[in-house]
Amino acid sequence: MKNIKNKKLAGMIMAASILIMGITLSGCLGGEGTILRTTGATFPQYQIQKWIDVYHESHPDVKIEYEGGGSGHGQDAFLNGLTQIGRSDPPVKEDTWNKFLGTGDQPLQFPEVVGAVVISYNVPGVSNLNLSKDAIVGIFIGDIEYWDNSIIKQSNPGVNLPHNKIIVIHRSDSSGTTSIFTTYLSVISDEWANKVGAGKTVEWPADSMGRGLAGKGNPGVVATLKQTDYGICYTELSFAIEENLPTASIENENGEYIKPTDQTIQAAVAGVKSYIPSPTEGYTEN
Repeated sequence: MKNIKNKKLAGMIMAASILIMGITLSGCLGGEGTILRTTGATFPQYQIQKWIDVYHESHPDVKIEYEGGGSGHGQDAFLNGLTQIGRSDPPVKEDTWNKFLGTGDQPLQFPEVVGAVVISYNVPGVSNLNLSKDAIVGIFIGDIEYWDNSIIKQSNPGVNLPHNKIIVIHRSDSSGTTSIFTTYLSVISDEWANKVGAGKTVEWPADSMGRGLAGKGNPGVVATLKQTDYGICYTELSFAIEENLPTASIENENGEYIKPTDQTIQAAVAGVKSYIPSPTEGYTEN
């Protein structure tokens, strides 16, 4: 393991962006009323579905169809006019925003839901786990093979970590959650940035080592983790809570281990909210 960066991080926070093309919001009018389609990120799925249910109670003539498929699918469907509302964990990149503008319509993009990407695990007998930056990069880049590796043990005194191989579980689809997590890894580690990089899809080193599994969407990832002893994954916090899965405490810039809570998420958001552009401005790199 080498060159772990000690940069100031807001944490693995995602603010799910919502994409709206103004002229399409009237939806599709049919014999049963208005139908709106929203497509993309699975990260805000639980919250969006609750909002849909509440809205439908007072507007029974409006049907809102929620299709997941991941952030990449949401951006593509929005660009091709297949959905009225696109959803993406990270904001769209500048070249994609320019493609939206190229359709002749004015898209709107703004944060809708804020949440956290967390590291969840399935290690029998282990309910609390601290992961340093070295440990996180080492696990996901494949250098740390067993749960009782000395780098993991160093941050977990008194925890009985087993000598079992770590199974890395990641997304199989084009995913904003993956983009958030791999961006975080790229920020804290030059080695990760140079060997793997960041994006909605990446080549996961654990796959070539025979220790990688993939799931579609956040639901697929947590379902795979529940079925895989000694597995580890990244996912949005609500999915870990819904499936009663433990989450690791992550080392911050001060060497403290932070658990994802309402308070820690709010503190991270406070550090980045001033950088949010206006809905019509789009997004520029960095």
